[in-house]
Amino acid sequence: KELVDEGKFREDLYYRLHVVRITMPPLRARKEDVPILAAAFLKEFAKENGKEIRELTPEAMRALVEYNWPGNVRELRTAIEHGVVMCNGPKITLRHLPASVREQAAVSPVGQGEAFAGGNPLDLSAMEERMIGRALEQAEGNRTEAAKLLGISRRTLQRKLKTFHESKSD
Repeated sequence: KELVDEGKFREDLYYRLHVVRITMPPLRARKEDVPILAAAFLKEFAKENGKEIRELTPEAMRALVEYNWPGNVRELRTAIEHGVVMCNGPKITLRHLPASVREQAAVSPVGQGEAFAGGNPLDLSAMEERMIGRALEQAEGNRTEAAKLLGISRRTLQRKLKTFHESKSD
């Protein structure tokens, strides 16, 4: 509409295209979409580049989810393509991601805006438990899907859940 008002866009074409207005919130407001989109882009670029990369490490996925994505979905797509190009192994790690994503992950090692009720914010076990909880929420309780989101096997997830449960029982 602004371009029409400035005379830089044809008014008749604007009204022709303006049949239904769809408003999509930015990716930073839809963090739960990041793993799904990342997996789709990974599959696409691994195939395109003839690589056998199947997943991202939990650390890399955490960095992607926590990143603010000022370039929205296109920036995520480019970040995954970058990771695929840089990776020579079976998993994209944090070091394969663009510097902007790595730098933000280094600045916020415990998660954006998280409050810790008197606990140690660098407690690796607590962070792992929170990440597993988030993955289970996102996968709607499906442990196989949660394990995939985390880049671990279902067996490893089961073992970690058992360990967390036992430590709370003590």
